[in-house]
Amino acid sequence: MKQFRGGTVVAAVVVLTVVTGCAVMPRATVTGKGVEQKPVVQVEAGQSRWYVYKDADSPENHGIWSGWMPKEGAKMVTMNLDCRDEQSKATGETTIRTDVRLSFPWWCGVVVTCKEGYWGETPYVGAYRLSRAKRLVFKARGEKGGESIQVKVAIAGDKPYGDSAKVPAATPWLSLTKDWKVYELSMQGVDLSRVITPFCWVVNKDENGAGPVAFYLDDIYFDMGK
Repeated sequence: MKQFRGGTVVAAVVVLTVVTGCAVMPRATVTGKGVEQKPVVQVEAGQSRWYVYKDADSPENHGIWSGWMPKEGAKMVTMNLDCRDEQSKATGETTIRTDVRLSFPWWCGVVVTCKEGYWGETPYVGAYRLSRAKRLVFKARGEKGGESIQVKVAIAGDKPYGDSAKVPAATPWLSLTKDWKVYELSMQGVDLSRVITPFCWVVNKDENGAGPVAFYLDDIYFDMGK
């Protein structure tokens, strides 16, 4: 299977709002409930939030945390989708904790896919249709503060059966604080009629240095409007 060439992606121009307040991933690197969720194609009428992650065992979750980039990323990343540290979680019962130990080529990322290990190389009818989405919303914080991450949506538009968006939507680099913040990434002008990679994060040495990076994510969803 071809790996995703993350270094060649040019991010779309998007609006980011901060509100204060390609390979299959080895099983050993991801722990917690809710790792595998069966995809659905159509968003239900009247549904205002489409969750990537609400709680580890939530039936509202979509997608599988099944892709890492580049191929060396599997050795750098450890994720716990079922973190229950009372001091760490934002809302609900669980949060996502990610630990990264960077090594050559000094960047890595994890991708949520609609099907395990699927990168759009072959036909698949289980992609998501998120055309009504107004924005991606998520909460994030760093373990120490100062950690930098970038978040992307629809990164596989260069594949024959990939995302309908030819260029991914992406945040600028986000410098996280020790306190939770809510981030919003506008989907205005992004073609989301077919989405196979609804969420992705990236870290690198240029933004974080060579030391370990630890951060948390929670309440990841698309605002579908009214």
